[in-house]
Amino acid sequence: MEKTTDIPAGGNGLLNEHSAPELLADEAVGMSWLGGVLRITLASWRADWSKSPAPTERVVVGRIAMPIPAAEALYALLGDTLAKMKAQQEASGQAGPKPTMQ
Repeated sequence: MEKTTDIPAGGNGLLNEHSAPELLADEAVGMSWLGGVLRITLASWRADWSKSPAPTERVVVGRIAMPIPAAEALYALLGDTLAKMKAQQEASGQAGPKPTMQ
């Protein structure tokens, strides 16, 4: 069976939207699924500089929601990328970065 697609010839069907928000998270703190959609909650450590010493706490910074097939593709992409990064670190003799709180 021949595959068909709506992707235009010569393109990958992805518009690089430069104004799309970029999200930095220190960790994924939870996930759930409902109605075929996986939801991942992301958090970062934040310091309250209005107090001394500044206490730190985890703050939810965003959520990713995607259909299960897209989540499976993300899982495969992450696994492949992390394996390549680990192999490069081992080949160069470098250890991974040490986490710090600043």
